[in-house]
Amino acid sequence: MNQMLTDARAESDAKTALRRKFRQCYRQIAEDDLVKSFEENKHVRNIPLLRMIGDVSGKNVLDVGSSQGLLLDAFKSDALTACVDLAEAYMRVAREHGHRAVVGDGEALPFHSDTFDVVICSDVLEHVLDVETVVEQVGRVLKPDGTFFAVVPWEEDLSKYKGFEGTYEFTHLRSFNAEVMRNLFKGFRIVRWRGVAPNVERPPHLKLMDCFPGFVASFFRYMGRLGRRVPWRLQKYYWKVHYAYWDWYWGQLARLPEWDWLWLWFYPPIHMIFELTPCASRDPSERCL
Repeated sequence: MNQMLTDARAESDAKTALRRKFRQCYRQIAEDDLVKSFEENKHVRNIPLLRMIGDVSGKNVLDVGSSQGLLLDAFKSDALTACVDLAEAYMRVAREHGHRAVVGDGEALPFHSDTFDVVICSDVLEHVLDVETVVEQVGRVLKPDGTFFAVVPWEEDLSKYKGFEGTYEFTHLRSFNAEVMRNLFKGFRIVRWRGVAPNVERPPHLKLMDCFPGFVASFFRYMGRLGRRVPWRLQKYYWKVHYAYWDWYWGQLARLPEWDWLWLWFYPPIHMIFELTPCASRDPSERCL
C-alpha cells in the first residue's frame, strides 16, 4: 500500500514538473515572439478562418490559445469577446488592444459552462499537453447550439521541429489526420472542413514533372538547358518567358490567402479548418460524426 502511494505521489510530482516546464517554455516562446516575430504577417494566415467564421455580431466569442489576440482584432461583436492564453506577455498585448484577456490554461478554462456562441482554437491543439481535455473544456463552455472552429496542421512531418531542440523543449507535440480528428471530435458533429495554406515547396513546373513518365520529364529538362545555349538573338525570348514565369509564381504566392482554393487543386494543404457543433446529448463519449 505504501509503495502504491509512493508511486502515485511520484507520478503526480512528475506531471506537475512537466506542466511547469511546459508553461515556462511557452512563456519564453511568447516573449521571444513579441521581440522578433516567428512569423511575418500573422494576420494574413487568419483570412481563410475569418471567412469561414463569418459575422459574429451579437455573439459571445472565445479565442483559446489566442496569442496576442489577432483574431479578435478582426471581430466586431456587441456581446462578450474574450481570449485566454498561458502567456502573460501575449495577454498584456491583447489588453492593450482592448480585449478581455485572461491568463489561463485550455485544460481548465476559467469560464462558466454554456457561455459562448463561438469558440476558436487556431493552431493550438498541436501544442497542448492533453488535447482531449482541451476539447472537452471547449465543449463545456460552448452553448448547446454554439460553433467550434479548430485549425490544425495537417499530416505534418514533426521531424522538422528537431531544429528547436536545445532552444524550446515543447513545440508541435502531435500531428493530425482524418482518423485522429474523428477520435478527437467524438463529442462533436463536423459541419464542414476545408484545407488551407497549400504546401508549395515545389514550384508548379517541377510538380508537373512528377506527373510525367521519366523520359518525358528528362526531355523537358533537356529543352530547358538547350534554351540557355541558343544564339543570343533567340535567347532573349527564353529569358523573357523565364522571368515572366517566376514573376507570376512569386506574385501568386504573395496572394495565397486569397487564391488558396485554386492552389489546393494542385497542392496538399498544410492546415485544415474544422467547423463543429456539439452533439445533442453533450456526452463526450458519444460519436456523432
